[in-house]
Amino acid sequence: MGDMEAHERVVVEGKTAALKNPLVHHNVNSLSRYILKHDEYSNWEAQVWQAGESSYHDLPPALFGMQAQRRRWLKKNLLSLPGSPLLFFLYKYFFRLGFLDGVPGLIYCGFQGIQFFHIKAKIYELRMMRVQ
Repeated sequence: MGDMEAHERVVVEGKTAALKNPLVHHNVNSLSRYILKHDEYSNWEAQVWQAGESSYHDLPPALFGMQAQRRRWLKKNLLSLPGSPLLFFLYKYFFRLGFLDGVPGLIYCGFQGIQFFHIKAKIYELRMMRVQ
């Protein structure tokens, strides 16, 4: 949960080292493309949420596990809280210092909160479809 189906996660056994040069990742052509891409991500995350523990495969959520496990644990527990999209925005904007990036930081953190809202709304939609 929280990992995107198309994204890789690296699990390393052994030593690691820091890169000598920056790794620049520009993957957004426009805000419209970003919104479309994240609409698909929220579809996937809602389905993963509905699948429950069986969707975790080899990496179950754990607060004190690896980074990916921590993200899964936090999302699993945060999604169930009322107002979690707003809480997530506030976390990203204030505690993760998004405000230091000015307007781009506000836009990005706002989109992150909206993404959380989309996931919750789609989870609700999936639950309602099961009831019918």
